[in-house]
Amino acid sequence: MTRKRYQESQDSRQNQDRWLISYADFITLMFAVFAVLYAMTILEHDKIEASAAVAQTQPKAFIKKLALPLSNAMLGITPLRLASSLFPIQPIKLSYLNLNGSLRSPYVFTSASLTQAAAQNIQPPEPKQLLIGQEQAQIDHIVAQLQKNLALMIEQGKIHIDKSNWGVSVIIDASILFSPANAKLNAQSQQILQSIAAILKNQTHKIRVEGYTDATPINNSLYPSNWELSSARASGVVRFLIEQGIDDNRLAAMGYAGTHPIADNNLSAGRMQNRRVQLMILANTSDNLETLSRSDVH
Repeated sequence: MTRKRYQESQDSRQNQDRWLISYADFITLMFAVFAVLYAMTILEHDKIEASAAVAQTQPKAFIKKLALPLSNAMLGITPLRLASSLFPIQPIKLSYLNLNGSLRSPYVFTSASLTQAAAQNIQPPEPKQLLIGQEQAQIDHIVAQLQKNLALMIEQGKIHIDKSNWGVSVIIDASILFSPANAKLNAQSQQILQSIAAILKNQTHKIRVEGYTDATPINNSLYPSNWELSSARASGVVRFLIEQGIDDNRLAAMGYAGTHPIADNNLSAGRMQNRRVQLMILANTSDNLETLSRSDVH
């Protein structure tokens, strides 16, 4: 009887302690889950550090590849988000990336801020857009300097500055450059052209100098027609600009005689406007400058 009671007592104790087996199994599983999450966090942390290194050495490539992996993470709760909530990691300091790929002031990137950048679908500008923006800034700078140096002549209507999608034109009344039926530059013209050359000397833009006359025929010992006169005037301006330090590889001279009037040749005032020299400052990427819409500046 005593042995039977002892056996029943042992069996009862074993039944009461069986929960420890389930509990131990549960703890083991939880430990495995947390270990996996921790490992995933370490992996993602290493990936972000690697991205930071790439951003320092190849910023443009980093911007292009930034949105793709983060856009997948936005679909739902990802291992990175869950692991980060359990094992928060320190934010990684990167340098802020300008749209042109250059590095700027320090900025802190976290998983949240990177996800926000991907949500905004940040894309690097196209090379064509970069060229347009840079060239537009240079053209605007040239126009501003010309307006400043030639302000008096612009107010008097002797010089007109036009900006268009191919660059800048400076239209100069021939009366302030040459004597009638002559292609020799006078003293006043040299001062004006010196001001223009000082602005253009350090630029890289091509410069085309065009000579124009009115429709009145000319025939003298030096110039048998307006073609010779207009070409000689354009060549004289080119020669003077070369003397002022502008590379001759950037310059070209062309004479159009009276074939491109801008005013009525039947009127004295119109013929005076048609007698002109025009400097065409050509944008380096003139075929791509759609954003430089035509605007007349006087």
